[in-house]
Amino acid sequence: MILGLREQQRRRFSETLQGMHTPIATARKLVFASIGQTAAGPQAAWAVARALAAVQPRRVLLESRADGSEWLASFAPPGPGQLPRLPEEARRTLRALPGGAWGTASAVDHRHFDVVCIDHGHAANPDAALAAASRGHALCLVASSAREVADPAIALAEGISAHPAGVPTVVALCEPPASRAGWAALIAERAPVPVVRLPLVTGSRPAARARRSGPAEAELAAHLLASAVERKGFRP
Repeated sequence: MILGLREQQRRRFSETLQGMHTPIATARKLVFASIGQTAAGPQAAWAVARALAAVQPRRVLLESRADGSEWLASFAPPGPGQLPRLPEEARRTLRALPGGAWGTASAVDHRHFDVVCIDHGHAANPDAALAAASRGHALCLVASSAREVADPAIALAEGISAHPAGVPTVVALCEPPASRAGWAALIAERAPVPVVRLPLVTGSRPAARARRSGPAEAELAAHLLASAVERKGFRP
């Protein structure tokens, strides 16, 4: 046992660190789609953006064109000291988010960034989820941890991962921070695709304050980035 962690926890921690620091040769796009009744996709996208932005000097963009314009407008534009590090054509549309990531509700050239976290919005059916996947190199399906929702979400993720037009897909099961759902913990260990239990309050917008990413957020970020880097092919 190292640092008070059991062997399984130590291995997961090591894999998370390795995934978070995955080298990136070109811009990678991570798409977040809410399914079922949850609307926690924006929260999951920002959680991952924060976690990945913590690896300096990585440049991370959170793109929320689905319904994020009003929320992003509440943040300050780049300050004078930040402007020289930004592409000139994007300076007017970007917002400086707590945690070191950039945010936009407009179209921005993704090639200026290392990682782009795209809040796709709600995917109403499997075809819509597959269409969301086509926008990036990896997909995160954000769902409630309730079994009647999580089971289909995991099956859908497995299908999209195997589909010729799909991408590697990870499932984020959102649950109250104090939840100890035994079923969710069990399925997260045994599912055929990566499943991360994410302590979020579903249905609310992301809090407009900075905070450190927790272990679950870092684990989700690591799974998505490692999957996106492994995926071959160009995504416009």
